[in-house]
Amino acid sequence: MSSDATNYKRKRNLSEDTCSDEYEDIICDLAHLNFANNNKMLTEIYKKISILEKKMDNFDKIHIKMEILQKNIDKIFVEKNYVIDSLKDEIKGLRDEIKYSSANKSHDNSSYFY
Repeated sequence: MSSDATNYKRKRNLSEDTCSDEYEDIICDLAHLNFANNNKMLTEIYKKISILEKKMDNFDKIHIKMEILQKNIDKIFVEKNYVIDSLKDEIKGLRDEIKYSSANKSHDNSSYFY
């Protein structure tokens, strides 16, 4: 090979090395910026996830309280039905008593006259 060709290859290699060093520096700078940005974004994501977890815990607590309230309401309705049925039976018993006592009174009155 001629000396010109060898010099050209050396210059090209030197310029490629220089360019690659510059590119490596740029890439390192970008990587550092990306790392910093990614770290910042990950921190924000973590904070938001923590907030969401707290809200989910609150929703779970509210759901449990709602279930307890629903059970209490169901219990009240069952007790209400039991009380209503008991009152109906008592009213029916009182009506029967009134009929029986009315029948006895009318019989007593009629026997009085006989």
